[in-house]
Amino acid sequence: MEIVGTALAEMTMPQISPLAGEPIERADAERLAGVLKALADPARLRLLSLIQSATDGEACVCDLTAPLGLSQPTVSHHLRILTEAGGPPWDAEGFGKLLDRVRAELNERVLELLRGAQQVIAQWRPLTSRLAEPVPAPLRPAVDDLTAQVRALVGPGFVTATGRRRLPDLRRYLAAANHRLDRLAGDVARDGARMARVHAVQAELDAFVAGLPPGRRESDEVRQLRWMVEELRVSLFAQSLGTPYPVSEQRIYRAMDQLG
Repeated sequence: MEIVGTALAEMTMPQISPLAGEPIERADAERLAGVLKALADPARLRLLSLIQSATDGEACVCDLTAPLGLSQPTVSHHLRILTEAGGPPWDAEGFGKLLDRVRAELNERVLELLRGAQQVIAQWRPLTSRLAEPVPAPLRPAVDDLTAQVRALVGPGFVTATGRRRLPDLRRYLAAANHRLDRLAGDVARDGARMARVHAVQAELDAFVAGLPPGRRESDEVRQLRWMVEELRVSLFAQSLGTPYPVSEQRIYRAMDQLG
């Protein structure tokens, strides 16, 4: 049983009022802004609140999963980030350790994000141009499906919505869409059958998500189901690109059953 929050009862929140009283110094402002950025994750904020409000400032991970709507591995992941940075930052020393870690990684991660986003856009731009070209009527349903898929993948805020670690997968999804478009004219009937399979899974997933409590609809586990549909598209339309794990309609349905 994993217990977290040891000795939190002896810690107190720092009495900081950066926007009142004397003007805050630039160095203090940068330090506080860095800490707030590191904590700007709804799950971690709720996690810290749950730990602080627990009896004696301690809580079992197994008791944190249900209130957060997250799996135990996901909760442990958030706790590990906080612990590696010096523990939940309830005091000035904890804030400093967290800030040092964020500053050490910030520049590298920003550059990684920029490179990843640039590579996605480099694939997205010619693909959207191709999808905008006139096509014969028999190809229109598939082209409309591809257009909707690409718009859902790449739009305003797509880097935040996708996440740094999944940007390479996003490029693979776009490559799969491009591969499908290349083969469409000579494979309309088979493409239509595969598209119907994807639409059936998507309809089941939409109904499943609609039936969840609002607080669970954007959880990591539900987001993973949505990415599984993208992996299904890769397996059906561009199998040569590969998927990181076996995927099928049945596997997606089982994943929904496990979450339901």
